[in-house]
Amino acid sequence: MLRNTADGHTEALCLYCANSKNSAVQKDNWTVQQIRNCAVSMTAKTKPADKFLDYVSSTDKSVQVNGWAEFFTNNYPTDCGGVKTCEIMNDGCLTAYSGNKLTMVAATGVINAVQNEDAGWTETICYRCVNKNDHVFTSDTFKIS
Repeated sequence: MLRNTADGHTEALCLYCANSKNSAVQKDNWTVQQIRNCAVSMTAKTKPADKFLDYVSSTDKSVQVNGWAEFFTNNYPTDCGGVKTCEIMNDGCLTAYSGNKLTMVAATGVINAVQNEDAGWTETICYRCVNKNDHVFTSDTFKIS
């Protein structure tokens, strides 16, 4: 039987082998397991609504994204592990973030933003995370203004 499923599967088998000399070996409860495909363990949620910030005179940055769970669902945390790290990238997800308005806590995916610029600003970014099996997940064209 051939099975190839992203969810993985387990089969319990009884193996019986015999030869022409009437010698036989039986192995009961032999388990074969296809492990889960962790490359599909996280799925994108509907992209969160773009963020629009009010002006605040403080130089402190404010939290605008509470972490990777705003962008992705981890369908198999037990089998595939959690998120190892996240980063902000430029729109298109090809290059590292080059702006200076946003910072991220890599371990949690929390994004903080500047709110004290008189003229305002807008950044369109890619939100990128890697799970503990080193599979990459991205959500692009997220705008913070």
